[in-house]
Amino acid sequence: MTWQSDLEALIEETKAQVKAMGGSTYVQPVVAQVPAVAETGKPATAQTPKPAIVEQPRAQPLEPITWPSVGSDQEEAKQRVASFKALQARMQREREDYFAKTLSNACNNTRAKPSSQC
Repeated sequence: MTWQSDLEALIEETKAQVKAMGGSTYVQPVVAQVPAVAETGKPATAQTPKPAIVEQPRAQPLEPITWPSVGSDQEEAKQRVASFKALQARMQREREDYFAKTLSNACNNTRAKPSSQC
């Protein structure tokens, strides 16, 4: 089997599926005709439209890549660790403040205050 016969089989199978689904009949696409070329190499028509020439904007030159120094990986790791520790400290303070506020509200709103917590 050649690719051409495979193509024909695929087209027939597709037509059958479209027909089974209740679709419209297959319409063969129209192929545009190329005008005849004279012996001079020019088209037979006297006037041929010239394609419009559009100038493309010039691309900006790229900046050269600057690679960080070898020790910067260690510095970056130290900065990340310091940032993480600062975040953890802030979260701990916020948790403690929230606990104190919640406990204070609970103690102020209860009728019988427990002696151990408030």
